[in-house]
Amino acid sequence: MQQAELNPEQRLAVETTEGAVCVIAGPGAGKTRTLTSRYVYLVRDLGINPQNILCVTFTNKAAQEMKARIRAMTGDLDLGQICTFHAFCVRFLKDEGYVIGIPKDFIVIDEEDELELLNEVYETFGIPGNLMKFSAAMDVIGNFKDDSNYIRDLVLTSPESLREKALQSPDISDKVFYGYLWAERKIFGLDFDDVIWAAFYILDHFPSVKQKWQERLQYVMVDEYQDVSNDQAALANILSELNGNLFVVGDPDQTIYTWRGSSPAIMLRFPKSHKNCRTIKLMQNYRSLPAIIGAANSLIRHNRDRFPVEGVPIRRDADPANPSLVVFDGEKTEKESLAWFVKALLHLHKAGRGWEEFAVLYRSRQSSRAVEEALVRAGIPYRVWSGVAFYARREVKDSLCYMRMLTRGDDAAFLRTVNSPKRGFGPKKADALKVLAMREGISYYEALKRHIDEKPFNTKAIREYVAVIEKARASAAARKVSDVFNLIMADSGYEASLQLSGEDERLNNLAELRQAIANYESDADDPTSLPEFLQRASVFAEDIGEQKGPAMKLMTIHAAKGLEFPVVFLWGFSEGIMPSSRTSTMEEMEEERRVCYVGMTRAKDLLILCHSQGTSEASTFRYPSRFFFELDRNLVKLVRPLEPGLEESAKEALMYKDKFLTGEPLESSSWRPGDHVRHKVFGDGEIIAVAKSGAMTIRFPTLATPRTLMAGAPLERISTAGAPTVADSSFSGAPVPEPSAEPGVKDQK
Repeated sequence: MQQAELNPEQRLAVETTEGAVCVIAGPGAGKTRTLTSRYVYLVRDLGINPQNILCVTFTNKAAQEMKARIRAMTGDLDLGQICTFHAFCVRFLKDEGYVIGIPKDFIVIDEEDELELLNEVYETFGIPGNLMKFSAAMDVIGNFKDDSNYIRDLVLTSPESLREKALQSPDISDKVFYGYLWAERKIFGLDFDDVIWAAFYILDHFPSVKQKWQERLQYVMVDEYQDVSNDQAALANILSELNGNLFVVGDPDQTIYTWRGSSPAIMLRFPKSHKNCRTIKLMQNYRSLPAIIGAANSLIRHNRDRFPVEGVPIRRDADPANPSLVVFDGEKTEKESLAWFVKALLHLHKAGRGWEEFAVLYRSRQSSRAVEEALVRAGIPYRVWSGVAFYARREVKDSLCYMRMLTRGDDAAFLRTVNSPKRGFGPKKADALKVLAMREGISYYEALKRHIDEKPFNTKAIREYVAVIEKARASAAARKVSDVFNLIMADSGYEASLQLSGEDERLNNLAELRQAIANYESDADDPTSLPEFLQRASVFAEDIGEQKGPAMKLMTIHAAKGLEFPVVFLWGFSEGIMPSSRTSTMEEMEEERRVCYVGMTRAKDLLILCHSQGTSEASTFRYPSRFFFELDRNLVKLVRPLEPGLEESAKEALMYKDKFLTGEPLESSSWRPGDHVRHKVFGDGEIIAVAKSGAMTIRFPTLATPRTLMAGAPLERISTAGAPTVADSSFSGAPVPEPSAEPGVKDQK
């Protein structure tokens, strides 16, 4: 990449190397090109050693892509400091963790391990599952881990003391939190929150360590800054504090990971919180045609928490007299929508589009089922991209846990492997072993070895399991990681069990894991080790597509972030789907709008918004997404005209929803329980409840169960409770189809 290939704003971002720099980069603005060019400029033009540059990305995939681009421009450089936050912190703790007692071979706990530990906590401390669900428990633990102070408890308190704290805690939240710390501490495992906060804690409490790393990292660059959490932002700040050279790039309009701790406010406040910050805007969009950019701009402008910037199209329509438009297809039923979808695909494919040029994006995975079935029936090749991450697949997790048994032999790895394949080690044996391990203060595996000659553990299968682990342990340090893997897979019988069951997909995943190990060994400059590979695997996840050859791509919008496709179908463009029916605050609605914005801006040439009316899961009428009504309609082509009254009815229903989201007092509803009403489809009925949002629950004699209808549903008043009959024609223009329950209403009885 030559500097001449950059536009003026990109070049300014590349060459502004000193001080705090905040780059707002819209979709298709060449963010990655700018970031890699800046790295090359620092190294090649200014002579900065790569070891003095930390470049943090959001995913391992992005880090690998950036390394590949930089090497293409500079040759074979040591680019070890281009990584994710978690990978950097794991490396940092291997070097500096000793100051607070963290061993070099600590275990990195992923999300599945967290659930295993939580299950152990519930069993050990007698916490009923119905008292606090695992999801709520993880939220509680996350709330406790809102700063680095808890690290003292985790690493400086003995497992026995943490266990006692949990036992003595009268509050369920405290019991769960300290129980979880106990489960982590006794295996010396750190989850993804821990590695960030532990690194921050060391930097904050050990001045000599902080000075060493601040002097080393003269330039800190953070990619996808809109997705960082407060702890990650704090870490970047403290690392760059001495030299002051902190470069961040991102787009608050694409903040779609608030459930992971990110917030648009983090980037919005960056220019004010960093002295003499230089703000640079990259808004020229090289990806999409003008109609797509214009429609996306008209949507995101409805958000309040954002920089007042908009994308500027660089591409032009092939025929200015006949400009391309965003397409909206609103069918009456899902079946009709799928039929039109397949017909459109076949038409575009016949016109010269390859299958690999199409992508179907959806808000949640469950929306893919109908699309997949339609594609199968039509014989159209497709690949689902946003499935289970590679390192989270069952057979991969099992294999890695077998390898973990050769290093620390932690309890989570033991419980996952001891009965896989089946060895007759069920819950009763596990419970008996846990009692022994707890009493003797040792791991489950050490307890099993100590009591292997006693009932109920003295079975042939369990003895063989211990023998396999001990044999592999004895030679693991002297073998290559690939040899260790092959040995444990063969001797344990795990791979043979998959072959016996005929699970080809799982066997293919084992083959892919073998390839990952081989790549690790060939890429490493220094001799490889099993603990180091396991640490690497714990922070590295990747989705692998199984189907070969040209194929359509199906994925969630979140999975599509950072990607682009010539033709995009945005599926489920309906209220209650996009935005989600779970949206309950205006802040959440702004995030839903950002999700939609990200989906729209993946399209290069053609964007098609797909909505079907029909009925929702609640058996109520489904309106088009509110985002459809926020678009610049001059840029949208309707496949067929909207039904008369549909837009007015939808907007009235959405007005009530917006007031519910903001907490704004609602006008007193004219409907009361006991009112008798007439519905054009359901017939006559009686209102039995009215929610604060204006939604009504109505009993219709023609239906077996009551229906919940939105405020603004097409109703005619027959009579008012305790009053004479009154006609009400305010909804006379509403459509005939069944109205929908207001999505997201939580206080509805």
